[in-house]
Amino acid sequence: MSDLGHNQNGAAATSRFDKVLLLIAFSIFSTGLFLTLFGVNWASYLVPDYESRWLTKALYIFVFVMVGYHAVRDILWSSDGHKSSKNPGRDKSVELSEKDKLKVVEAIQVNAESGEQPTEPLQGLIGLDHIKAELAKLRNYIEITKRREEAGNKTNPIGLHMVFTGNPGTGKTVVAREVAELYHQYGLIKNSHVVEVDRADLVGGYLGQTATKTKKIIKQAMGGVLFIDEAYTLTKGDDAFGQEAIDVLLKEMEDNRGDFAVIVAGYQSEMDQFLKSNPGLSSRFNRFLEFEDYSVEELLQIFLLMCKQSGYEMDTALLSSLKQVIEQNKDYGKVGFGNARYIRNVYEKVIVNHAQRMSEIESNEDTDLSRLSSDDARGIA
Repeated sequence: MSDLGHNQNGAAATSRFDKVLLLIAFSIFSTGLFLTLFGVNWASYLVPDYESRWLTKALYIFVFVMVGYHAVRDILWSSDGHKSSKNPGRDKSVELSEKDKLKVVEAIQVNAESGEQPTEPLQGLIGLDHIKAELAKLRNYIEITKRREEAGNKTNPIGLHMVFTGNPGTGKTVVAREVAELYHQYGLIKNSHVVEVDRADLVGGYLGQTATKTKKIIKQAMGGVLFIDEAYTLTKGDDAFGQEAIDVLLKEMEDNRGDFAVIVAGYQSEMDQFLKSNPGLSSRFNRFLEFEDYSVEELLQIFLLMCKQSGYEMDTALLSSLKQVIEQNKDYGKVGFGNARYIRNVYEKVIVNHAQRMSEIESNEDTDLSRLSSDDARGIA
């Protein structure tokens, strides 16, 4: 009899336990903490025996306490005006820093796509070490200035306008796009679009037309970045048309201060003369980036990257030949050297030579169609 009574008690306990498990399962399927609370309370009235109902009420009290805890926590964490977060220890400035993951260009200056998405500014680009370091400094300066503003400290206005100097093909246009992304990330400009122009886009065929063209271009760049390549051509000689464009530009920069950024680019000496030609120019541009030429090794890296992205292989003899081609180029290291533009032209010539060589071979393996040799570098200067 005692065994039978024990079994009955055990069965009852098991039944109560099963009911509680079913109740918990019901609560889990409810949506959110408040719906779980409602589900537990309602289900407690469906349990017939007293002990199971007591267990249900205990679960109800537990859920009620958890709901109250989360509600009070969210109110306390959001009392400083910030949005509540799962990590209350972070302040607003840290959240901003985490969002500062610049959209790094997927290509080097040859417009080749990269398979990876680096998280540091310009990390995906070959060379440009000095520029990368300067952009990192600029980012740190902007971030600290923004944090000081949020803390109620006095800060100086952040100058948006910049001057890029250096030879063609050194990445000035690419970096201009990165600067636009950086400014936009920190809310210095409304969007990250870049309007790229040169003298022909600004200057008209007669006086009066230039002002109209220049204002139209500036309107397109409003909220973003206006990038003027070879800006020094606007001030060469007695150029009334170029001067008209500069006058309009300076007025718009003053009237719309902080609404858009202007980046002017060109050769070092010519840009120095450009800034000296008008006091208004020198006073509005206070940040300078000098773009150095690529080294021979960096140019070969760019060549290798282009080949890899096009599915070509090569032998070491080809690289040795190209190294000599670059070093013997009469313009290498001088003003006007094309850098990445130059090595892209070399690459295209190598590909054309390879295609010609393949067409002259009656039978060739498929692997030969994608393998470059030193023969393909012949006649390239």
